[in-house]
Amino acid sequence: MSKPAPARSNGRFSCLDVARAAGLEFHRKTGSEFIYRCPRHDDQHPSLSINPDKDIWMCGPCSGKGTAWDLLAFIGRVDPGDRQAMYKVRVQYGLTDSNGNGNQLPRNNGTGRIVATYFYEDEHGTVLYKKHRYEPKDFRQQKADGSWKLDGVRRVLYRLRELRAATHLFYVEGEKDVENLRRLKLTATTSGSSKDWHPDFADLFHPRQCVVIVPDNDDPGRNHANEVAAALSGKVASVKILELPGLEPAGDVSDWLAGKDPEAAAEELARLAEAAPEWTPERATQSSFAIPPHWKRLDLADLHEWKCEPLVPIVDGIIARGNLVYVAAETQTGKTLLGFYEARKLLQVGKLFEKYNITPIDRLLYLVLEDPDRRAKDRLLDTDHEFVGPVDRERCIFHIAPGFSLIDPHMFAWLEHVITSERRNVVFLDTYQKATPGLTSFDDERQSIILHKLADLTRRLNITLIILDHVRKRPQNGKRSELTIDDIKGTGGKAQNADCVILMERTPDRKQIQFQSYSKDFDQHVRILLNVAPKGSKEPKFTYAADLDALGSGAVAKGNANRERVLAAFKPGERLSSSEVAQRTGFVESTARKHLSHLTNERRLDSVGEGKHRRYWRPDSAEENRT
Repeated sequence: MSKPAPARSNGRFSCLDVARAAGLEFHRKTGSEFIYRCPRHDDQHPSLSINPDKDIWMCGPCSGKGTAWDLLAFIGRVDPGDRQAMYKVRVQYGLTDSNGNGNQLPRNNGTGRIVATYFYEDEHGTVLYKKHRYEPKDFRQQKADGSWKLDGVRRVLYRLRELRAATHLFYVEGEKDVENLRRLKLTATTSGSSKDWHPDFADLFHPRQCVVIVPDNDDPGRNHANEVAAALSGKVASVKILELPGLEPAGDVSDWLAGKDPEAAAEELARLAEAAPEWTPERATQSSFAIPPHWKRLDLADLHEWKCEPLVPIVDGIIARGNLVYVAAETQTGKTLLGFYEARKLLQVGKLFEKYNITPIDRLLYLVLEDPDRRAKDRLLDTDHEFVGPVDRERCIFHIAPGFSLIDPHMFAWLEHVITSERRNVVFLDTYQKATPGLTSFDDERQSIILHKLADLTRRLNITLIILDHVRKRPQNGKRSELTIDDIKGTGGKAQNADCVILMERTPDRKQIQFQSYSKDFDQHVRILLNVAPKGSKEPKFTYAADLDALGSGAVAKGNANRERVLAAFKPGERLSSSEVAQRTGFVESTARKHLSHLTNERRLDSVGEGKHRRYWRPDSAEENRT
């Protein structure tokens, strides 16, 4: 029996309609395709894809593909050519037609299902249109006759009849908020969203009413509240704006009510509304400051009861959750290579540098501002042999973002949105210099604003932000002193704002890195020497070689022993040149000169003359020297 083609008139449905009706678990959107978890196999890595442009689907592991009709048969586990079985499946998933009226099913970009429907009625209770809420959150409006365009339909406020009958009511931003307030036996209304408000809606209120506007806790919410208040001012008896205490950013009245006893919540809301000041145009222009939710007011009297966030190490002894970390090094040191390497290490159980325990993080973002994608790929592939097994999609994202700027408020807001919407725990910014174009290193005033915002971001979102940066130019010739925090390029505010400063410097042979970590969360500083495997090697890229302090103390001990050896080369009354000392000790002459200079500075040897004619002797044989 040949299978029928899906209908294209009444009862038409698409692949996305089938996925939504069957409740398939949406995972992500890739290009023009929507990816779902397949219901026919243990789909740990979602593999059922739908192309809405071509209205086709495919599941590779199941070898399934085809039209919407084939997808419905696939999900219903029936023969697509069995009309009776297919009819039962269509009825089961509500796909015989769209709500019994022959209109096409509402589209929601294929990502959700209807979880609520809100009816907008006129003063007499006649339905004018309805609004469907989908999960994940999305909305679609529909005429009372079932069509999906609202051309020519009168727009009104939600729960209009209740609004007209009330003397005291709340105005909120969404229908869900209205319904939650109605459960407390309070009257409320909304236009549906800030973009749906029209100034003519003010005519739906009457002069005896007292209106309390409750905005969402964000700038758009506050702006909309002032817009509505301005429209109602002079047309109602009282208009107030009530900003609810303790809301998270972008929170609404439904969030505020969550978990509260309904009766107690209604009483508290009434008290807050009573205490709220009357709205005036002057008040609207004043900047109102709401205490951020991540601030804490703690009383010393309750010290032992303070509820503090515990220290959560990400890399033991080096990095903790919520840290602002600065990694500073000279160019061509390998900080980006180490950054890439560390980013991948943080996703798995194990040890960093085969020494420091890692507590794996869930989701990581790496902003690459200097390197093109090909160079980033090359550096990642150089250490790929150390990371066995695939990484789950969306867990670690490398964002190649040339031109990104922390100075641009829109780009900064974009970064925060990406972090919160994608639930990133750790963010790498590579590099700070590229992210602050046109800002000089020593512009303390402007630098402090950026650094303060970055530090606040880590506290507010409880993320770890790792910033790669540079150190000041250092002399290329001669002996160089060890890197210190003072060598970080530019303003001292970088180290002051950071919770952890990491300094990196290549050894002259470029086979090792001196790695220093100074953390405010851990008692012991980390000062180590790392071996760096050459490019293309199958050895671990970065491995612990030695402790810098131990190396330093060993070098001091060795130097002391060598100087005693030089001192012992002098017999009483002898005056020796550096070449004679070298011959007796077995040192090369330059090493002998170095020790002789050191002993002279310590006044354990005296000397006279210059260059090759310079002679050294022991002061304790001064009498013999006179003769």
